[in-house]
Amino acid sequence: MRDLFVRTDNVMRAAAALEELWQGRASSDTNLCLVDGKTGYGKTETLEWYVTQHPGRAVYVRCLDSWSVPWMLRDICRGLNLPPRGTTEGNLLQLRDELKARPRLVILDDADDYVIARGHHLNTVRDLHDLTHSPIVLVGEGKARDLVYRRSPRTWRRMGQVVVFEPLSAPDVQVMAKELADLEIPHPLAERLRQMSLSGSFGEVVVNLGKVEAMAKANPDKEITEKMVEMALKHRRGTK
Repeated sequence: MRDLFVRTDNVMRAAAALEELWQGRASSDTNLCLVDGKTGYGKTETLEWYVTQHPGRAVYVRCLDSWSVPWMLRDICRGLNLPPRGTTEGNLLQLRDELKARPRLVILDDADDYVIARGHHLNTVRDLHDLTHSPIVLVGEGKARDLVYRRSPRTWRRMGQVVVFEPLSAPDVQVMAKELADLEIPHPLAERLRQMSLSGSFGEVVVNLGKVEAMAKANPDKEITEKMVEMALKHRRGTK
C-alpha cells in the first residue's frame, strides 16, 4: 500500500468549507466552523493534512479530557508558538492580540466532550472568536451539532460552516484502491468492500484494501473478483 493522502468526498467538502471560512474571515462575525461525524471517517487525518497544506495559516490542537479553561488557553498559545503566560487573563489577551494581528485558523479536535459539553470552555472559545474574528474549528464525533445547539444557541449562530463527515462511498473506495494499491475494483465490489468495512469507515477500508492487495499479488493473473474480496476479508476476521 502506498503512503498517500486520498482526497475523498469528505476531504473535498471539508477543504472547500475551510477555504470559504478563511477567505471571508475579515468581514464576518460567523467565523466558527463545526466538523462533525462518527469516529473512523477521517476527520483528524483530513484536518492534519489541511494544516500541512497551509503552513502559517492553520494550527491543530488536540483537546484533552483534563483541560481546565486556563490549560486550554495555554495549549492554544503553544499551538501558535506563543509562550504561555501565568494567568488566564494574560493568555486570553495574548491570544486576542496575536490573532487580531496575524489571523490563523485554529482547529480544536475532539472538542465535543472536552469543550462543547463544558460550558465555560465553549463560552471561552466563543469569546476568543468574538474578540478576534479569527476562524475557529470545533471537531466532534457525531454529537457535536446537537450539543452546540442545546448548550449555546449564541455559539450556534456564529457557525459559518458545518461539515458532516459521512461514510465512504463506493466511488471513494474505488479511488482509494487505485491510488493506494493500483487496484481497479468494479463498483459492486467497491460497495461490498465498503459495507464490510464498518459501513464506510476510512481506517477499516484502508486495512481491508491491504488484504485485497495482498490477495491480488498472490494471484497476479486474476482480476479482482467477489470471491477474492470475500476471501481476503474472511482471512482478516479469522473465519474459515
